Amino acid sequence: TPQFGHSGSPSTPSPSCSPSRVGKDMSDEKVVTSEAKKDAGNPSSSSAGITTRRVDDFLAKRDWRGMVEHALELELSYASEARNPNKTLAAAYARLMLGYMLMDEVKQAQWVLKRMPEQAKDPNVRGIWAMGKELLQKDRPAFYRTVDSVQWPLSLVPFVQMLVAKVKNDMTTFIARAYHSIPAKEMGNLLNLSSLEEVNKKASNLGWRVDSELVYPVKPSGKAQISASATTAEIETLTSHMMKLESK
Repeated sequence: TPQFGHSGSPSTPSPSCSPSRVGKDMSDEKVVTSEAKKDAGNPSSSSAGITTRRVDDFLAKRDWRGMVEHALELELSYASEARNPNKTLAAAYARLMLGYMLMDEVKQAQWVLKRMPEQAKDPNVRGIWAMGKELLQKDRPAFYRTVDSVQWPLSLVPFVQMLVAKVKNDMTTFIARAYHSIPAKEMGNLLNLSSLEEVNKKASNLGWRVDSELVYPVKPSGKAQISASATTAEIETLTSHMMKLESK
């Protein structure tokens, strides 16, 4: 099978949160995740269970605005109490940036990065902004490489995977509207499909015609958008896994 060969050398992932899992379509894989707990021994922090349930709810409902507002509340709480940045705040900043990106407000995510304390800029935050920068530059292959190169914690895996699904969904709609025909290799680069076989399968699922190494998209009618995101049942599966891990 011809391979398109995306460039880049992803780092070796840990078995529990393999980056290669994140880059797949939501329909191809169920993701196990758990929200990071509040720092132990911090008397001024809220209950870990309350925070976890709220984040679970945002994920189940795809309520990215609610997730952003929740993270902003935590940021203001730390600022008003002059608390030192810690893992809890870094996790909130990560969710805040991802929430903005899931709402197509990447520039807002950039402002979050600019204002956050240096101590909160952990590898996860830097990885999230690398994705954001590549989205602003419209460099989709680089975006997918970044997704696969970061060892995402389980608490962020479903949100990163939602973002990947959204990018692929947006690009699929863009291809359908902008191209009468597109080389299979170019379509593979835009949708993170590594072989001609994968492109053919994707085109067939969408009802697009393939002739040799050219793909002929079908334009969506009106304002309809081609769906490539997770189903409600899959989101419920994610939430169920989060609750199981939380109880351990």
